[in-house]
Amino acid sequence: MKVCILAPYKVLPTIDGAARRVMEMSISLTNVGVSVILLHAGTSKVLENGLQIFSFSALENSGLTRGFLWSRALDAYLALGNSSLYRTLTRLIRKMNIDILQIEGPLSIFQAKLMRILNGKLKIVYDAHNVESLATRFSSSVPWMWPFVTLLEKEAAKHSNAVFCVSALDKVRLCSSYFLSPSKTFIVPNGIYKSRFRLDSKERIKRRLGINTDAKIVFFHGSLGWKPNLEAAQTIIESIAPRFRGGNQELIFLIAGPYPSERLLAKAKQVSNVKVLGYVPNIEEYICAADLCIAPLKTGSGTKIKILEYFAAGKPVVATSKAVEGMNVRDGEEAWICKDTGEEFINTIRDVFSSHTRQKMGERAKEFAELFEWSKIALKIHKIYESLLTS
Repeated sequence: MKVCILAPYKVLPTIDGAARRVMEMSISLTNVGVSVILLHAGTSKVLENGLQIFSFSALENSGLTRGFLWSRALDAYLALGNSSLYRTLTRLIRKMNIDILQIEGPLSIFQAKLMRILNGKLKIVYDAHNVESLATRFSSSVPWMWPFVTLLEKEAAKHSNAVFCVSALDKVRLCSSYFLSPSKTFIVPNGIYKSRFRLDSKERIKRRLGINTDAKIVFFHGSLGWKPNLEAAQTIIESIAPRFRGGNQELIFLIAGPYPSERLLAKAKQVSNVKVLGYVPNIEEYICAADLCIAPLKTGSGTKIKILEYFAAGKPVVATSKAVEGMNVRDGEEAWICKDTGEEFINTIRDVFSSHTRQKMGERAKEFAELFEWSKIALKIHKIYESLLTS
């Protein structure tokens, strides 16, 4: 069984949830015996476990858009006309005898359809990280792209042999929107590698950032070029962190993630107990250093990998209902869940640090995260692939 996973954007380094899902799924599938080739708009290499990574020429790799915030998004949207992608993908499909082509998001569906013309036996899998039409319309900075994305999503859903959804909620939404058969759609959730979240990094991070040893760290992360994460960071800076200045217990709010705007950085400098870190290469180190993780998200779609990462580290979590949507997280069991980011959210943070159940909450969250270990998810995907090839 040979599988080509196509991401029309750069996957390495794994700076956001989409890249993380693609990379970790590719690694885990290779580990369970699937021959995987990952094609992305980045560099080529072969990993120690045998995963082969190939690249195609893209805007992000050129000096033309280096440092431009939207270069990754442009690569994805312009994939339809990227001749380098077509040439590289055609060569891989023909020479490597690919059985299954898995597209990450709907923007590569026309390349996939062309590849099936070249190889009539090729199976196509559409890995839907979100219901992209809803994400584009209500959560992105380019809502005017909604009709175009909806068209591509419809094509991807229609012409794929299987559709992966990150949650039961997304499955219902995709099936109802595009009249998909439930037998064609499979719930393949986001996952984690729990072993990466067993670090004793608190003191090291405090020294690195100049934080007092007795201060408590409240942590949030996400790509700050994505509107929901940017809004959450703004909420922390403007509404949440200022309420915890000058108290008996010093709370330091850390915000990590690529693409912080100059405006966001300027606002953060005005709040003494906030530090915006930008992109950090080892996010696990910062999560493990936290005393509390928060997710004050107001919008968004799909499921949030950050929540699973917080759980895997055994951290108490305060989140909005939007942040844990589709994950079956129980309020008061695995996390404290608030309707919005107002007084309830702020009071819950305050209560966490005076609660005796904080440690038990973290332990239950860690048990919950066990269900999303990539090794388990990869076995499920392997069985789906086998069923496609034998049908």
